Amino acid sequence: MLTRVNLAEHNNCYPTRLRKLFRQGVQYKTYGKFVPQTTNATVGNLPAEIIELFKPSERAEKVTAFQKVLADTAKFIRTIHDENMVDLAHDDKFCIDNILDCKGIEANKMLHENLKGILPDGYRANLEYVDYGGFKDVYKLGVSDENGKKIMHDKAFHVYRNLSETGDYGYQHGIWAEPNMWIYMSYRAGHPLDKTQFTKHYLSDLHAGYSITEYADYNITKTTSPLRVREILGLRYKDPDHNPLLHKKMYDVGGFVKSKFFTDDKLVSRYYKQIFNRNTEKEKEQVISQLEAKIKNPKTPHRDKMQKGIDLYREKSELERKRQESLQELIDLL
Repeated sequence: MLTRVNLAEHNNCYPTRLRKLFRQGVQYKTYGKFVPQTTNATVGNLPAEIIELFKPSERAEKVTAFQKVLADTAKFIRTIHDENMVDLAHDDKFCIDNILDCKGIEANKMLHENLKGILPDGYRANLEYVDYGGFKDVYKLGVSDENGKKIMHDKAFHVYRNLSETGDYGYQHGIWAEPNMWIYMSYRAGHPLDKTQFTKHYLSDLHAGYSITEYADYNITKTTSPLRVREILGLRYKDPDHNPLLHKKMYDVGGFVKSKFFTDDKLVSRYYKQIFNRNTEKEKEQVISQLEAKIKNPKTPHRDKMQKGIDLYREKSELERKRQESLQELIDLL
């Protein structure tokens, strides 16, 4: 019988693209074995507003050229750290911000020059330094037309300081893990993340070391449908102190850990969500009964996945029930 080979865990097979692999799972311990060997390590694409600036006949060529300019810009910005111009551990933040801001001004000039002949005449891209974190520097990227009017909501241009993450947290943070998390969440949620608490991911180049996401400001799409990451995906966020929400948006997806209920099995997750997403306990029990009826039929495909989905829901529900009981006992004692 043929079995699926997980390319992320197989030492001698390397994927040519990462999108399918990043949808399949998250937080691989073997990024260093397959990402550097991947032929095309770009996931996602430029924002639609930029792509639509190009004529259909030249779109593919100009999108590639634009991405190359972004890659060169990221490489230029990264020279600050390559040349040890900043000491994140010992320099004060005011000093580091000034150095990165100055480098950002140079990078902006370089970006503008390199995009001549790619963007339409009169259009201009603008790059502005915003802040730095433990694994990357963040810049605000905008594009304006010949009248100086912005063609889109600003984007966040993340420049990772290291092109590989080999430390203890490399599977959770950095240029390999974070694009994986964006792609995984978008796919497993089953709908765009725009209206959730997460900023939208557009593009990541794991070889060049940059990502583009929606810029979190007052004008960003409001959070109206939060994604229940712990309940739906089995992932828990452990880094809220370092990366608090900005305008009710989570702009950094490093720092998630897998809970005991995590599953990377798409079918198990699908049947679990069929139950979990119902509004009332009665509706949830109805779905469970329907699935159990199908399981009894030996001709039903994926019966084991259905059962695992039911078991996962019941196990999590029982844990939540006990948690609520303990909480009520504590309240009664106060």
